[in-house]
Amino acid sequence: MSKLLIVIPAYNEEANIVKVVNGIVKNYPQYDYVVVNDGSRDKTAAICREHGFRLIDLPVNLGLAGAFQTGLRYAAENGYDCAMQLDADGQHRPEYIAAMLEELESGADIVIGSRFLTV
Repeated sequence: MSKLLIVIPAYNEEANIVKVVNGIVKNYPQYDYVVVNDGSRDKTAAICREHGFRLIDLPVNLGLAGAFQTGLRYAAENGYDCAMQLDADGQHRPEYIAAMLEELESGADIVIGSRFLTV
């Protein structure tokens, strides 16, 4: 995968955002990420700035789909070949990124992860 962007939509995730981003940076330093702060009312954006995380700070809450679309637009405008969503609440474990990328590299057009299914 030549140029992957991991999009992290975040809404009121001050308790989780550092752990999630650090997990991505530790396990996948070769890939870029961006946190899309979805109009959070807590300190999510401030924490991202304090830690120097890549951040798009939306002034209002657009919902998960709107935040992810913002990340996809950012990926398209900045020359990324692929974008992947990883939720900021920690429910999506970064260690599964590699398996999903393998499927894409094998020719899949889209990969959707599920903790309930094994295909």
